[in-house]
Amino acid sequence: MQLRALWRLEVAPLWWRMGKPRSRRAWATWVEESGELRAQHSAEQQGRRSAAGAEAFREWDARMQAAKAEAERTGRPARLPAAPDFGEAGTVFLNVDDPRIDGYVEPPEPPDLTPVQRRRRALADRLAGILKDYEPGDERAAYMVGELSLPAKVAYAPVVRTALTEAPQVAEASEPGAVKIASDLGGVVIRLHGPAWSLVFRFSPYRSPVLFVTDDMPEFARRVDTDLDWLPEIDAAIDAAVRELSRYSLGGDKYLYRPMSSLRHRTP
Repeated sequence: MQLRALWRLEVAPLWWRMGKPRSRRAWATWVEESGELRAQHSAEQQGRRSAAGAEAFREWDARMQAAKAEAERTGRPARLPAAPDFGEAGTVFLNVDDPRIDGYVEPPEPPDLTPVQRRRRALADRLAGILKDYEPGDERAAYMVGELSLPAKVAYAPVVRTALTEAPQVAEASEPGAVKIASDLGGVVIRLHGPAWSLVFRFSPYRSPVLFVTDDMPEFARRVDTDLDWLPEIDAAIDAAVRELSRYSLGGDKYLYRPMSSLRHRTP
């Protein structure tokens, strides 16, 4: 009876059996072929997204050039069309080092800052400079950032949770000098000053590290991108803040294009 039961368990119906390789060579071939199929499918999807994005970019560029030509001809400011999103993740346009105005000079610090706020903002600027000046994989940058920051759990830092909520709003209505977007060896680095916090993060080529400097601890930054439990909320807050910043960039729906002809005719 026991042998009959074991035989029934061992011999499964043909429709239930999985057709898998029976030798090491066959298994290796099967894995290689399945991997090639997945890669081919992914490449085809990427190609379709790239083609759609390129077409959207061409249409947007034509409309933007037409609007700029009309503004140059009439000498009147014109609002440029909003830039499209490319692919599933989308592409944003950011004014690196704020080139919107010829001869741009970074505004000074607000005169009514407290000593704690000045220390907090100075540390954020220092961290942004380190991330900008060194390549993402440079150990020197990792060492310097590590000496100036501590890993933090968002669940135990109410001030960081408040900063995540306020970041998109501050980016949308930022005061002069509150936003700095710089690019160098380290990629694109964004620094955003809030009322009681400063946010520093590398946006490109990848989003790491994400650092918060707060008034309650201005000597060290809190590094939160290592907190996997809160990573979705952190990514959502950063995406919303960057989207607001991109709305003021070339092609954003809040960017007001003022042609040089109108600047020449303005009275000093």
